[in-house]
Amino acid sequence: REQDERDGRVYALLPSQQYDALGGQSNQAFEFKPFSDWPWPTVIRPTISLDGTKLFMGGMESLVAGWIPRNGETSVTDLIAGEPAWELALQKSDMNPFKPISNPMSISSDGRRLYAVGGGVQIMCIDTESGTSLWSEDDEFTSFVAPPLLAEREGATSVIYSAEYTSGNIRQNDATSGARLWTYNCGANSCPSIEADFSVSGSGNF
Repeated sequence: REQDERDGRVYALLPSQQYDALGGQSNQAFEFKPFSDWPWPTVIRPTISLDGTKLFMGGMESLVAGWIPRNGETSVTDLIAGEPAWELALQKSDMNPFKPISNPMSISSDGRRLYAVGGGVQIMCIDTESGTSLWSEDDEFTSFVAPPLLAEREGATSVIYSAEYTSGNIRQNDATSGARLWTYNCGANSCPSIEADFSVSGSGNF
């Protein structure tokens, strides 16, 4: 939207239900549905569970919020617009405490765990129902420039990958317990060492 029309709201884009038979208007148009008046500006896309029933946003001051079905809703577009079910503050940046969450979040396939990095040096696993931290890992010597990526592997431990901005290290953590499984240095020897996103294959390789 144009700068002077921004209102801080979250919108859902839905197929229009209107059809003008006499005017011959197609019903393939779309309409915007105001979703929430959450007052925290965001710079990342929303994260939605695979079943479409939960929505999460990251905003200023490393704040995460979750909209969760509480009254029998079957999708995020059915949720009542307004306040989120919960809010959780992640670790803030020491240099800029107002810094927003700038990396998209990852969610488990069952929709029960959300993975996020704040403006500081922390990666956190969040219980999506309660909005409480299940585990977190801090490192005072680094920050993150890429989103944490989840690899759920059949018959093997699910893991979360993260890339350290200043050191050039790649981490692999147990997605359930948070235990560090290994760290690999990309060989970068300058700062910043990592400035781009990364990918995980279908088999769970980095």
